[in-house]
Amino acid sequence: MFADDTVLLASNKRALAAMIKDVRAALSKHGLNLNTDKFLVQTNSSTASVSDVVVGDERIPMVSAYIGFKVLGTMFTLMNRTSAEIRARINAAWGKFHQLWPLLGKRDGNLEKRLRLFDTTVSQSLLWCCESWCITQKEKNLLSTTQHRMLRRIAGPNRRPHEMWVDWIKRSTRVAKALAKDANVRFWVDAHLRAKYNWAGHVARMEEGRLAKRGSEWRDSVWWLAEQALPASLRYHRHGRTRWFRWEDEFKRFASHCGWTAWQDVARRRDNAGKPLEWSSKCAEFIKFALK
Repeated sequence: MFADDTVLLASNKRALAAMIKDVRAALSKHGLNLNTDKFLVQTNSSTASVSDVVVGDERIPMVSAYIGFKVLGTMFTLMNRTSAEIRARINAAWGKFHQLWPLLGKRDGNLEKRLRLFDTTVSQSLLWCCESWCITQKEKNLLSTTQHRMLRRIAGPNRRPHEMWVDWIKRSTRVAKALAKDANVRFWVDAHLRAKYNWAGHVARMEEGRLAKRGSEWRDSVWWLAEQALPASLRYHRHGRTRWFRWEDEFKRFASHCGWTAWQDVARRRDNAGKPLEWSSKCAEFIKFALK
């Protein structure tokens, strides 16, 4: 349970239907009803057939592990890491962009103010909860090209007569990025990496029992090493070895690059004033390293 959201875990549809009936019966004793219109079932199997779950006379829709559904403003999936969330954030950013286009595209208006408006609205929509992302290089490129396209429409120069389209795109992107940088507009991939780095340090310094710490470190490299030590017949199997390496993978590579034994140990070190020592000073270097 989290706030007014409740998750039920079951091994099959029949067990889930029985659990829902039990919850409904328990609620009815207190004069409460179960609103199944807000229900959604998700399978964690990549090969399972996606069909409705029948509970009495009601049918509850099911989504695949790849598509997922929205929870507290973010797309929750069980496969493909955060790719569905990235697509949803890009769609939200485009929606905000088109909504504000009468202001963003007002060429006779102050350019710096228009770029700042873009940063505080469109970029903010895109970067919602970005510190939890685990994105691929392809998705980083997608974020960059999407932002460049928007910036070209706001601040890019017009195409010159007889100018080749590719040449104009390169020149327009270069000019728009320079103007955006002067206006202190955040570049999305850099902002994501900075937020992720700062959040990692914050999580590492949390008390052991905190939910955010347990969730961020769940099934990390320590868990993987312990799993590898087990006989093959006892290991928890999933498709694809790369699925074991998740959110902390970039920090593990960066720690190796810096010569650290473990990035968590560096993140926990504080000075007498309680501020992180080496960790906070390495943020810019981490961003540069992750962009290679």
